Amino acid sequence: MIDLVKERKELIKKHLAGASGREIVYAYTQLVDKFIKEQGEGLIPPTAVDEVAIIAIGGYGRKEMSFYSDADLLILHVENPSAILKDAIVHFVQSLWDSKLKLDHSFRTIEECLQIAKKDFFAFMAMLTPRFLGGNRALFEQLIQTLNKYLIIPHRREILKNIWERREKRHQHYNRHTYFLEPHIKEGRGGLRDIHTLRWGAIVAFGHEELPVPSFKEKKSLEIALDFLWRVRNHLHYLSKRENDELSFVYQEEIAHFLGFKDSAGIKAVENFMRAFFTHTFKVEYITRLFFNYILEEQKSSSSFYPRKELAPGIDLYDNQIRVNNKEVFLKQPALLIKVYTWAASLGANLSFTTQCLVCEAVEELKKHLSENIEVRDAFLEFLNTPRNLLSFFEDMTYQGLLCAIIPEWHNILHLPQHNVYHIYTVDFHAFHTVEEIKRLRRGEYRDKYPIFTKVAQTCDDWDTLLLAALFHDFGKAIGRPHAETGANETEKILKRWR
Repeated sequence: MIDLVKERKELIKKHLAGASGREIVYAYTQLVDKFIKEQGEGLIPPTAVDEVAIIAIGGYGRKEMSFYSDADLLILHVENPSAILKDAIVHFVQSLWDSKLKLDHSFRTIEECLQIAKKDFFAFMAMLTPRFLGGNRALFEQLIQTLNKYLIIPHRREILKNIWERREKRHQHYNRHTYFLEPHIKEGRGGLRDIHTLRWGAIVAFGHEELPVPSFKEKKSLEIALDFLWRVRNHLHYLSKRENDELSFVYQEEIAHFLGFKDSAGIKAVENFMRAFFTHTFKVEYITRLFFNYILEEQKSSSSFYPRKELAPGIDLYDNQIRVNNKEVFLKQPALLIKVYTWAASLGANLSFTTQCLVCEAVEELKKHLSENIEVRDAFLEFLNTPRNLLSFFEDMTYQGLLCAIIPEWHNILHLPQHNVYHIYTVDFHAFHTVEEIKRLRRGEYRDKYPIFTKVAQTCDDWDTLLLAALFHDFGKAIGRPHAETGANETEKILKRWR
């Protein structure tokens, strides 16, 4: 007989000894599997086995069990189950609760599952990643076939759109200031739920969980980020002794120490930890957006017609997306790497999935030469002057390495947090927001609140210098104090290259 509490303590020892996040969540999932199968075999009589399928769904189905996670269990039964089965299931569920397993279970027919999936988005998503544990496998297979036939296939585009819109609403909620200081590992931007969103999208669009991400780089980034987030989450469960996904201030320093982060020049160990955290979540968020751009493009009707407008040789505006024919367009004229973003901002458009991939490839080939290219400098200044909000484009440029290729010193502040309650954003995103606030002053949006600042911004003769000052004003925070002086020295290097 498996002692679940004792075995979990053994897994905690392995975690504390340095086991990876993936190793622990898989091992704990396997432990729960064995325990549930053992209980089922002992309590569900052979005469009733064909009436039921025991199925892991949700996070349990995905094999993502941390120490205090709920086990999502679907007990799928035939129509009109026997009294023997009903009685056995009552004892089965009670035995799981008595053994201190956190259980979230349901007892349903296939038709009931279908109707609930139509009404409840999260119940439907939980059933997208089922795992058969025991009982009647044919019943399990029938559930998958039913969901595909009556829900996924006829409503594929609608479901994908719903998945994406809910992701956007979730991001809006977790875009509040408190979640930048104390991020939510599961629901926050770039957290585990974004990776779930990728999997749901792949299953609905392609019928399997294998993600057709654009390159090995993206796939590897997701794998590394997932393991990191799992390890952080495992330790958070261990420290709080409960299911917990909120990376609050009270735990950040202790987790940083456990993961081996150290103080470095001008940066605390906890800031290095949170920098790694934000680096991973930033990549996850970007790849999620990139992937969904791809699958939503793939799901559009081939019969749709959109007018095409040429912006430059090899670059077109089509279906409100900027599309580049091939990488050579950028290799021949590197300044176009910036100009496509200026056009996108000015026209209220986006870069297509393929264009974003080509930008990444071109930056990789050109990165050693962009920082001293005068045409690139001029294109970047033109981009900064674009009236539209540039925050999402700054994010794109950050992921693609374009910003660091143009300004290598940007690496110093990339994803760098400040461990206090006064600084909400990472240093690089604080700089992006500062640029946007300066532009809002110039547009008169703060005329009533800040009349003097508005007048100064609107009468400034050297607007380029002001925008660059806003962008570079915290450059020294990763180097040492006084950061105003160290930042000025770094900025001087950039401006000398740009003369």
